[in-house]
Amino acid sequence: MSQLINRKKEVAFLSRVFNEGNHLDEYGSAGIGKTTFIKYIEEDFVSKKDYVPIYIGLTENIDFTKLISIISFKIDEIMTPPPFSEFRKYTDSSSPLDEDITVILFRNCFEAAINKKKFLFLFDDTEKISPIVWKEFEEKILRFHLAIEKEEKPQLKIITAGRRRMQWNFFRMKEQVTTCHLDFFDKESTEEMVQQLLSEQQEINLNRINRETFIDDIFSLTLGHPKSIHLIIRHWNDLQVDDEKYQKSIAALLVEKYIQPDFIDQAKILRAGEHYPPSETLLSFLQNLAPLRFISTKVLREILSQLSYVTSFYNKQRAFFFNKLLRTLQEEYLFDWNDDRERYEFPVIVRHILLEDLKYNNLEKLIKLHQETGNIYKKISHEKLEGRHTDFIEQLYHTISWQKLDNAKGEERHDLEETLWSEIDNYLEEYREDTASLKSLLEADDYFNEMMNWNNFFRSL
Repeated sequence: MSQLINRKKEVAFLSRVFNEGNHLDEYGSAGIGKTTFIKYIEEDFVSKKDYVPIYIGLTENIDFTKLISIISFKIDEIMTPPPFSEFRKYTDSSSPLDEDITVILFRNCFEAAINKKKFLFLFDDTEKISPIVWKEFEEKILRFHLAIEKEEKPQLKIITAGRRRMQWNFFRMKEQVTTCHLDFFDKESTEEMVQQLLSEQQEINLNRINRETFIDDIFSLTLGHPKSIHLIIRHWNDLQVDDEKYQKSIAALLVEKYIQPDFIDQAKILRAGEHYPPSETLLSFLQNLAPLRFISTKVLREILSQLSYVTSFYNKQRAFFFNKLLRTLQEEYLFDWNDDRERYEFPVIVRHILLEDLKYNNLEKLIKLHQETGNIYKKISHEKLEGRHTDFIEQLYHTISWQKLDNAKGEERHDLEETLWSEIDNYLEEYREDTASLKSLLEADDYFNEMMNWNNFFRSL
C-alpha cells in the first residue's frame, strides 16, 4: 500500500468527486506527491469503490497506437478470457497497421470489457504526452465510452495527474472533470512525514544536531515540499553535518538531488549547435534569475546580455536565442507563464532551493545578484505608469534584500527603514501625483505590507 501522509483533505475531495460521478484532474509541482497520491488511489481507495484500476505512466515517446496497446495489455492481464485478443492479434501481426481498423477493433474490444467490469484509468505524468496524441485519444476512444451525462456509477472513470492542469478538448469531457491542486505540506504534515521516514530508516544519526529546531529547519529549507523532505532524510548520513551548520549541506544536497536531475539534466536548452554554451552553465544562469520574484521579458533580456557565456551569440541572434530559451524553460517547467500578470514565474520550490543554497553557500554572490538586479530595474524605461510603479517596487525589494543579507553577516551596517523611506521619498519627488496608485500596489505586496509603517508613508508625502 502507498504511504499517503496527511492528505485527508484531498482524499475527502476525491471521495466527493467519485460519488458525484465526475472525473478528476490532479496537478501540482514536481515532487509534490502526485504519483504517491495516484498510487494510493490505485492500491487502496479504488478497492472500496468496485472499480478496476488501470495505471498508465505516460512518456514523451508514446504515440496513439502505443497508448491503446498499453491499455489493452493491462486489461487483458486481469480479465479471463482476455477481451482484447482480436485487437492484439491484429496489431501484433499486421504491418503497417490500418488506423481505422485498429481504432474500430479497440473500441469493440473495450466495449465488451466495460460491459463486464467498471474501469478507472489513472494517467500519470500527463505533461509528458503530446497534446496531439492526447487529443486523438479523446477523439477516437474516450468520447465513445464516456457517460452522456453525469452518472453516480459510470462504467469508465478517468483520473489524470501532471504538473499542470490537463487540457481537455471536448466539451463533454471538460464538463465532467473536476480539478484538484496538490499543495505543499504545512508544518504539522512535514513533521509527520519526517517522523514516518525516520521510523523507516533507523540507522540515521541525528546526534550532532539541535533536535529542538530540526523540524523548523527542515520546513524552512523545503517549504513542506514532500520530495525534498524525503531526499534530506534519505541522504542524511551522507551530509557533512556540523552541529548548527547542516543547513549548508542540506541546501547543496537539494540542488544536487532535486534541481539537477529533475530540471537541469532534463533541459534541452542550449545544446543544439556549437554556438550554444554547454548545459552545465544552466545552474549558474538559474542562480542569476533566482533573486527575481517574477521574470519580465525586458529584465530577462538585460540579464542575458550581461552574462559572459551567452553574450557573443546572444548579441548576434537575439530573437532566435531568446525565443528558444523561453520555449525550453517552459518545456522543462522552470518557467510558468502567469496569464493574469503577463510575466514568467519560477516554480516556488525551485526558486526557494536556489536561494537557500546561495544564502548558505555563496552569500556574497547572492548579495551581488540583488544589487545588480536592483540596478537593472533602475535603468528600465517605461511607457505606462503601472509598469513604472511595479518596477520601482521590485528595485526597492532588491535593495532591501541585499541590505538585509549584508546585515545578517553580523555587522548591522544598514538601517532598513531609513533605506525604505529614502528610496520612496526620492521616487515620489518625480511621481508625487501618482502616490495613491503606488500606495495601493505596496499595500497589496505582502513583503512590503508587513514592514511598512503607513504613517511614515503619509509623512513622506
